[in-house]
Amino acid sequence: MIMLWVMSILMYLTWAIVQLEHYLALDIKSTAIQQTYLESFQKAEHTLLACEQSLLDSHPFDLTQSKTLQHSITSKPKQQSPIQKCEIETIGPVASRGGSKKETLQQKYLYHIRAGDHIRIASTLIVDHRNGTMTRLNWQQLHD
Repeated sequence: MIMLWVMSILMYLTWAIVQLEHYLALDIKSTAIQQTYLESFQKAEHTLLACEQSLLDSHPFDLTQSKTLQHSITSKPKQQSPIQKCEIETIGPVASRGGSKKETLQQKYLYHIRAGDHIRIASTLIVDHRNGTMTRLNWQQLHD
């Protein structure tokens, strides 16, 4: 009887150790997945910032023929070796409240930017090319 009792305790301890090993393996996998997604999000964020900065360095697009123009800019952020692309969509000029329309067409433009590979981020911003300023209206993570 004692032998049966000792065997049942040993089997219970064996089952508990196996369950603990499974739990630890799942915890290690989830930590690795979380780290991978964090790195991918940071890469997308750096690409988005590089694309936003490239808008300040470039000249406004000719929007007299087309209201929406899509093109790609290839950027290479500081912390990543592969070159990633972002999509910049020119929405159009932003009309100011007190200024004339001709001045506004040359000054402020509304852009929509999408960047990233596995994790994608989009932002909408207003760029004042004359003063070299940028105002981010919003940003969001895109789920494919």
